[in-house]
Amino acid sequence: MPEPLTPNADRTARRLVARAPHLLILIAFALWLSTLTQRSIWADELGTTSVMAQPDMTSVLKFVANEERRPPLYFALLYLWTGVAGQHEFALRFFSLFFSTLSAATMFALARKMSTMFGSGGRALPLLALSLTIVSPVLALYGVMIRYYVLVLFLALMLNLIFVRWLYAAAKPPKAAGGESLALWSTMVIASMVYRYGSLARLRANRQQTILLWAWFAVGLLLIYTDYSIIALIGAQLVWLVVHRQDFERPARRWLAVFVALALAYLPLLASLLEQVGRSKMEADLSSQPLGLALKLVYPVFSFIYGETILPWHWLVLVTFPLVAVAGLKALRRIRFTPLIALALILAALPLAFNIFILSTVATDLAFLTIASRTLFALPPFLMILTSAIMAMPARWRTLTVAALAVTNGAAWLNLVIGVEYHNPIYAVPLRSVTQSIERDLQPGDVIIADLDTAFHYYWLQKPHEDSRFYFADELVSAENYIQATRAPHTWLISFGRDRSRANDHTEEIRAWLAPAYDPIGEWGFAPVDAVYRAVKARLIGREVYAYKLVVSRFGRKS
Repeated sequence: MPEPLTPNADRTARRLVARAPHLLILIAFALWLSTLTQRSIWADELGTTSVMAQPDMTSVLKFVANEERRPPLYFALLYLWTGVAGQHEFALRFFSLFFSTLSAATMFALARKMSTMFGSGGRALPLLALSLTIVSPVLALYGVMIRYYVLVLFLALMLNLIFVRWLYAAAKPPKAAGGESLALWSTMVIASMVYRYGSLARLRANRQQTILLWAWFAVGLLLIYTDYSIIALIGAQLVWLVVHRQDFERPARRWLAVFVALALAYLPLLASLLEQVGRSKMEADLSSQPLGLALKLVYPVFSFIYGETILPWHWLVLVTFPLVAVAGLKALRRIRFTPLIALALILAALPLAFNIFILSTVATDLAFLTIASRTLFALPPFLMILTSAIMAMPARWRTLTVAALAVTNGAAWLNLVIGVEYHNPIYAVPLRSVTQSIERDLQPGDVIIADLDTAFHYYWLQKPHEDSRFYFADELVSAENYIQATRAPHTWLISFGRDRSRANDHTEEIRAWLAPAYDPIGEWGFAPVDAVYRAVKARLIGREVYAYKLVVSRFGRKS
């Protein structure tokens, strides 16, 4: 048998366990920081940079109301940040990285509080929940984007943490059992005396509950001015309070006041919300079909477990998924439907169900691939469920499952860095290297034409190119006039591979206009789409699928 730990060794072990969360969070920060500007700007991020280009805060708020489909708080905070840090890409992404790091720390605090409150998992559960959060490929993908996703994630984590702390503080003391013995009777007498003369403690408890309640209101207020769909998370917490109202000491009146105040604060957003919802958009593929609904139900689960940079038929997924499934079934035999899992389930399921409904009825222009990013705040409760299931497994299966998830998530991280197997290849377009490649081969008098949503101009216009001209694709008439007048030696065409938006694409029109005077002399594709992915997608949507997300074509003038 192993020898027992000496007091000093035991103290050292405790210190290591206590410092493990800090070390894990620092490692996560370093990893995210190392790849902060590895990816290039994409269309939605380009929209954010357009907001940041406004001259003052009033213009920012007006621009967001007219061009975005969400409340203005994220953009206002980012605008204030740019006044200090500047508007370069590193500064913009660091703003998101900051909240990603805070989210990891808050996830640990939430897991620890839920574990304490419900008596599940001990010290290991919070550490495992934090570890799964840190290695999550979906958080690595969206956590440094120049969008609102991770701010909502952090605020939602704070809202859940405050809510759980209030539940813990407001819980009724357990009822005493019947007096079958003198010892039990004595315990009841002592407890009664403590309760009678504990008015000061009760006063402090009431004060703590009130502070937590209004802290919840403050965070909830920030959330509703950041993302409309957060009302689903607030609704989930309200459902929990209603179902478990008997477990707490008179919560109805206090919470009613807070919910009414939050509803009143939501009213100024309604006019903007209705106007933004009413904007006409092109419907996404499968958005209102039963298959599309099924994909919206299944896809977030895959995204939250494996991320969005590894394909379902990757050999690691095919090997590890059965292992995880079998281990999960084994866990179901041992685990009960604990309050921890019940609370986590409602905090994850109701927001996902709400956004699935919205994407299927109102925001039908958003594809099913966007459901996970739009409901990223459901990731922490989902990981709490996954963590609880893993902790309930037999030791051997637990080790195998954690190892399988670590290896598969590591592969997804590697794909994220090198730019392959992206479910949405628009995130993987290497615009910096594309820009540099064109700069090397550019000749005086060349003309470049690019679609606005490629975001190519974001990098191209950062440097002066006095010997060439740049046009957007919707400025075709001006481009044609210039090319005819100057007899440009080369014309460069930068275009996106497209699905449903092909009707708005000018690529074929430009090619047809160039054909009489120019020959194609080179074409390069970037962000390639997996062959199996293309075949599956083509089968689902019933048309040919592009092979590359970005295509650069070069045309030379005929002699």
